[in-house]
Amino acid sequence: MYFFRTGSPPGTAQFGAGYDFFISDSGLVGIGTTAPDNKLTVNGAADKPGGGSWGTFSDERLKNIKGRFTPGLKAVMQLKPLRYEYKPDNALGLKLEGEQVGFSAQAVQRVIPEAVTKNDKGYLLVNNDPIMWTMLNAVKEQQQQIERQQKQIATLMTSNAALNARLRGVEKSLRKNAGSTRRRR
Repeated sequence: MYFFRTGSPPGTAQFGAGYDFFISDSGLVGIGTTAPDNKLTVNGAADKPGGGSWGTFSDERLKNIKGRFTPGLKAVMQLKPLRYEYKPDNALGLKLEGEQVGFSAQAVQRVIPEAVTKNDKGYLLVNNDPIMWTMLNAVKEQQQQIERQQKQIATLMTSNAALNARLRGVEKSLRKNAGSTRRRR
């Protein structure tokens, strides 16, 4: 089923049709595309008035928890954001114009495989959620590093203060000894 606009005044056919909304025979929905490869495929941007992220059910009562997700700083340091434009004649018919910023799915797959899936045509998709959780883990790792370094700095400052006190004592002793040596002559 196609929903389209012609760009023509009502009752005329001056301009070609532009497909805005498409529902495939298998129930896949496309907005801005006639080749959806998921339950909903949006070619372009989607807005959520009021801001914020899209809600996702995350209640533990709905889940079988399988363990922790641990990639962190090491993985983040290997990610290389890049600037790109989709090829005008790309195989999926993606028509997003202009420069974009993102990742190569192949590069992400080597670092955070949980962030990459393959569609039914064999093309790779990046899900940013695992990347976000990896970044959260990286922030935690850095905070632990900062706290360790703060303890080391505090220990070094205490040690330095003790050494400075000893040095002042030695200098005072040397001055005292130097004064008594001069008096004996």
